[in-house]
Amino acid sequence: MQTCPPPVSAPTRCTSPYIPKYASAENVRLVYSIGESVTITCDSGTDRSFTLQCKADGFWTGGFHSCPPPLEAPDKCSAPYVSRYATIINMQLNYDYGDSITVTCDNSSARFYLQCDAKGRWRGQDVSCPVPTLAPTRCTSPYIPKYASAENVRLAYSIGESVTITCDSNTDRSFTLQCDSDGFWTGSVSTCSPPVEVPDKCSAPYVPRYASIQGLQLNYDYGDSITVTCDNSSDRFNLQCDTKGRWNGHVVSCPVPTPAPIRCTSPYIPKYASAENIRFVYSLGESVTITCDSNTDRSFTLQCNPDGFWTGSVLSCTQPIEAPENCSAPYVSRYATIQNLQLNYDYGASITVTCDSSTAQFNLRCDTKGRWRGQEVSCPVPIPAPTRCTSPYIPKYASAENIRLAYIIGESVTITCDSNTDRSFTLQCDSDGFWTGSVSTCSPPIEVPEKCSAPYVSRYATIQNLQLNYDYDDSITVTCDSSTAQFTLRCRTKGQWTGQVVSCPRPPQSPSQCSAPVIPRHSTIAFYRITYNPGDDVIVTCDASNDRFTLHCNNSGIWSGPEMSCQEPAKPPTLCSAPYIPRYSSIESHHLNYNYDDTVTVTCDTNNDQFTMRCQASGLWDGPDISCAAPTLPVIPAPFPPSHASCSAPAVPIDSTIQNLRLSYKDGDRMNVTCNVGSDWFDVSCDDGIWIGQNIVCPDPPKECNPPIIPVVSFMENVKPRYKIGDQVNITCNDDSDWFAWECHTDGLWRGNSVQCSTDCPPPGGGKPTFPERIAYSKSEQRGRDYFITGLLVTAVILFILVLMCMAAFVIFTRNRGYDLATSSKDTLQDEKGSRGPLPDVPDGYANYIGGDQSLYVEPYLKQNEDPIRSYEVYEKPT
Repeated sequence: MQTCPPPVSAPTRCTSPYIPKYASAENVRLVYSIGESVTITCDSGTDRSFTLQCKADGFWTGGFHSCPPPLEAPDKCSAPYVSRYATIINMQLNYDYGDSITVTCDNSSARFYLQCDAKGRWRGQDVSCPVPTLAPTRCTSPYIPKYASAENVRLAYSIGESVTITCDSNTDRSFTLQCDSDGFWTGSVSTCSPPVEVPDKCSAPYVPRYASIQGLQLNYDYGDSITVTCDNSSDRFNLQCDTKGRWNGHVVSCPVPTPAPIRCTSPYIPKYASAENIRFVYSLGESVTITCDSNTDRSFTLQCNPDGFWTGSVLSCTQPIEAPENCSAPYVSRYATIQNLQLNYDYGASITVTCDSSTAQFNLRCDTKGRWRGQEVSCPVPIPAPTRCTSPYIPKYASAENIRLAYIIGESVTITCDSNTDRSFTLQCDSDGFWTGSVSTCSPPIEVPEKCSAPYVSRYATIQNLQLNYDYDDSITVTCDSSTAQFTLRCRTKGQWTGQVVSCPRPPQSPSQCSAPVIPRHSTIAFYRITYNPGDDVIVTCDASNDRFTLHCNNSGIWSGPEMSCQEPAKPPTLCSAPYIPRYSSIESHHLNYNYDDTVTVTCDTNNDQFTMRCQASGLWDGPDISCAAPTLPVIPAPFPPSHASCSAPAVPIDSTIQNLRLSYKDGDRMNVTCNVGSDWFDVSCDDGIWIGQNIVCPDPPKECNPPIIPVVSFMENVKPRYKIGDQVNITCNDDSDWFAWECHTDGLWRGNSVQCSTDCPPPGGGKPTFPERIAYSKSEQRGRDYFITGLLVTAVILFILVLMCMAAFVIFTRNRGYDLATSSKDTLQDEKGSRGPLPDVPDGYANYIGGDQSLYVEPYLKQNEDPIRSYEVYEKPT
């Protein structure tokens, strides 16, 4: 009598569905009831989603889509380059993605539109504006900087003429400007330093060694007197400040002390810092708090040591914000006037420039740098002939009587030199509004030779019979303390010393201290200090072992000892992910992760057999092989002949690839799973609806670094989309003043020095600021970039067409084999010529890994099978 096999029990649930890359679903569970649906949404901002529904056969149905990677946030665009004779209204330093600006030509109605793209670059037409048509015939008077002068200055110059501008100080520094054919001056404009003024106050006097001053100040008024007291005797010396900012009095000379130091001299105070109640002498153990002058409230403390030196951390202070400078009288262009003109204006003062032949007015304001800000003054040429001359130019070291701002045509002015040569010359106001006559230069008056104050004495040097002031042509001799070298200095007419540069060797010093030593990683020092005395020993102990190393502080301030190396401490045990549970079994209180040494009891559903598994330190489960018998069901005659169940596409780790992936496979089919990193591969086969084979474990892919994010004041050449571990890049400031090196580390992050570039450096030549060359591309470079982008777009279109052709071929192939994707059912799934089956049964604990929440379990979930392969398709192993 023919017997029929027991029927397969109908499924009552669906396992967690497969979620593609760059997609997610809310409230993902390991098990779903029949009829439930799951909505999967792409992570990108396209709002693309699709729905899967659990059918009565235990498989998911619905349209399955792939999701594109999310778009990166677009970069910002820096201010674009503006060509000559063009203007941008309300220009900003940075623009967001999609912002557009309008560039307008100064001499025509042409307009050009630029738009910021996602790569931080500007897109649009090439800006090209015509040159002004009216060619100038002359140049107006050039700008003469502060503390400078020029000879024979006029209000108008012919094309090709040149003017030499000389600094007023005694540096004899000068530069030449030439009137160009475009009506502008060409040449290098330099700044001049202000001339040295005679000090009204006396600065703190030079105090020789072994002497002190009570209540010392940085500056003293005229007539103030101070008393210098010797440290080791009762001698006193009185000094008084005179009108020239020099000290008068006896020469201070104190004997050398014999005992060991019992005090500290005044500590070094860095620039832009100060201290309260500063003294020249401090007792041992006293401390001084030094505070920065700026409003950062930054301070540090120094303490007087028994050796007479100060200990502590000396910090640098930033320069305080300077008070705003005054503005000199602005340059007034021709055919314009300023009411109540002054020689100097305070910060924030504003003036109004009025055109002589129109009602146009221009407002100028004095800023903090002593410069004028406002509209460019441009007045039309008056129609009638001039009726007056403006005030004439008076050269340096000369004067004129009854000088006025305006003169009538025909009037004359006599200019006389200030020196006793009675040299003079006359200028006459001509009918064209210009002065005619020979402008001569005047020589500076002969000054009385100044005295020289006491010269600066370098370290380790001494001057015998030092005085506070010296007459012209006096000479002194500087002697080194630790050698016989001598240097002679002589006082000149300007109150300055001339002679050899004084340089003396340093005397022998006592043994230096050692700074805190550098210890290896994973080690410790007991009683750590900042400094150590010569002869001190330090013991370095490893954290993970009892190894010890001894370091010794030498007299030279350098540590000596063996080479140190400590092993890394042992890491805590790895967590175990949820173990694989075979068919017809269950676990109480199931978790996604388990700690080291946790145990799990697996109970069979059809009997009381139990198996215990234990989590090892390596993150793997240890225990017996689990096998549970299938439940017995009543025998029901089968209307169809027996057939083996098919397998759907297997679930594999995210770091692996399946060759010739399909939606379903017949019983006996086999496939190869290859790791994306390395050459490992695994062979699995379909056996009655279940995949059997090796445990698939692939190594994690190496991390890479994205392009680094750098400040807008810097740039980087040869930027790549990805960087390997260990790659280095050089970041250069826009003004080429400095560069910084960054390195890609194993955690995918960049490490290196902080990029600090200047943001307010003016460009050379004093012109308008230009932007980095990496923003403005040449036409050839731009054309090459356009060709490259066009080639990428064409390649993407071709690949898209090929994918569509492959999908069409797949649909035709499946229909020719007797299976209609639109009308599939449970009956057709059992047909040998029909579908290869639905999505796979994913083991418990594996679905959350697909969603990106938990790591892949490591216990084998595919059993070895020695049965011969029964398949009509055999795939070759990868080479």
